[in-house]
Amino acid sequence: MFQALKQHKDTPKYGILFHASLVGQASNNVKGNVSRSLAAKASLAVRVDAFGNAEEGDGMEDENCKLGIEMKQKIENRLK
Repeated sequence: MFQALKQHKDTPKYGILFHASLVGQASNNVKGNVSRSLAAKASLAVRVDAFGNAEEGDGMEDENCKLGIEMKQKIENRLK
């Protein structure tokens, strides 16, 4: 993307998430929707990781892992 901006060319339509395996499993007409859904879940996971009150030994790491697994299952269910 930055190379396209530097050379004053069109920027790529799809980013890194579009090439994820979950998006690759989707049919062509819903790949954009799955990409956006994956981006939203990743953004939520980053926020939980960054702003969570996890301290050493408080068990919050297990909660964060469960959240990630649940989000992945939701996306896989939407694919089906």
